[in-house]
Amino acid sequence: MPVYGVKGKGDYTKINESQLKAQSVIKRISEGKKNFITADEVKTVLKECIVVWTDEASKLEKNNKKARINNKVYAGLILNIANANLLLFNFEATEKALADFYSVYKKKFMVSQGSYRYYVRKMEETIAVVKKAPTTQISIFSEEQMK
Repeated sequence: MPVYGVKGKGDYTKINESQLKAQSVIKRISEGKKNFITADEVKTVLKECIVVWTDEASKLEKNNKKARINNKVYAGLILNIANANLLLFNFEATEKALADFYSVYKKKFMVSQGSYRYYVRKMEETIAVVKKAPTTQISIFSEEQMK
């Protein structure tokens, strides 16, 4: 899953720094033993990123295309929050983030914006599958490590 950053005239430093941190964690998870990362490191970094993205998303100026946090930037932030929560196995927070995404982007948008539509569908499918499976089969970390 991608982690969205922002390009533009506004100051997006915190958002883009969080993007790089999250991408680094995701890369290290995928590399496994080659570039080992502990569950505590994953949890700490992703929670820090979620705090930044949530704070920035709260500054949404809905339907103002010239705003620093406009609908498109908000969508990327919310998908980042959903993805990070999914990686932390926090499904309620993931579903809430997706509901927030849908509150800004209705069905019409989902038809026209291919990449967002694809990743939202993937997250929804993952949540559905994971909710049915025992945690021991899906988690790369123990439940104690993720608390």
